[in-house]
Amino acid sequence: MKINVSLFTQTLQSLLHSGLSLQDSIYVCKDIFSRKTDKEFSKKIYTSVREGKLLSEALCMYKNDFSDFYISLVRIGEESGRLCEVFEKLSEYIKAKKEMKEKLIQSLAYPVLVLITAFIVIGVMSFFVFPRLGGIFEAFGENSALINAKINSITRTCRFSGIVLVFVFFALIFCALIYKKSLKAKAFFDSLLLRIPGVSKYVVFSQTQDFSFSMKLLSSAYYPLNKSLLLSAESASNICYKKAINRVYEKVTKGEEAGNSFLAEKVFPSYFITWIKLSERDGNILQAFSQIYDYFKAENERALSRMGVMAEPVFILITGIVIFTVIAQFVLPVFSLLGEL
Repeated sequence: MKINVSLFTQTLQSLLHSGLSLQDSIYVCKDIFSRKTDKEFSKKIYTSVREGKLLSEALCMYKNDFSDFYISLVRIGEESGRLCEVFEKLSEYIKAKKEMKEKLIQSLAYPVLVLITAFIVIGVMSFFVFPRLGGIFEAFGENSALINAKINSITRTCRFSGIVLVFVFFALIFCALIYKKSLKAKAFFDSLLLRIPGVSKYVVFSQTQDFSFSMKLLSSAYYPLNKSLLLSAESASNICYKKAINRVYEKVTKGEEAGNSFLAEKVFPSYFITWIKLSERDGNILQAFSQIYDYFKAENERALSRMGVMAEPVFILITGIVIFTVIAQFVLPVFSLLGEL
């Protein structure tokens, strides 16, 4: 059972805001959580923190539940002494992400259900309906052998289609597992995502939102730009985007201008570059990253809304194509056989 990350974040933020220390706050979490999974998690985290580990180090044991972005922000909060503020921002961030995810799921639920139903119908026809049609035609004399041969051909085609779909399904699961386990595979897929039209824009905007969020926190704590870049690079989940931030960090450390360094990487949006260059002129880096974060947060919300609106007709179209294929390749030939009797 997964840990309730949202509940943990909101509870810890409230307890820290009330003036409790981090260790005491986690101890209280251990007592007030009702689910066994959350209680056990809190006990282990409390033990780790009491033994002298940082909270970010303790959370690394639960990377399946806590993203790299989450852990890196907690580390930033520990580094800057703004852990309470970080949990407050994380609580808002998780809530906004959850709302966007729920909207997307709601818009996709109906068309996906229809598509799944269509595939179930194909399976039922392949393994239960068509194999029994041969017996129905056995009573029709000398043409029954020919008709049965045609029915068997239709059945084999239908089953082959089903096997291909099952193969594709398990291939996608295998790719997802490889993506999680292999760093090289993750780098390859992350690079591929940045090349797919439409998808690349959403990935870059999402990564820029997370990156600017952590930079905003560090800038408000008056961290030097180069150190902020080094810490914020960990907030990026896309390896290619993370490497780009690290290259910018190396250039800025050597004394190069941040705006030109970001521009040379090609992955950062033009709006982001414009505000970085403006901040170099007036020296107000905090305002720049605040503006960048607000802009890309709004853009991502709009992008997800558009995705939800567009996905529904796309899934309905796919479902229609599947049903049309079933009728054209399997149902019509059966009626044709009936006409030959």
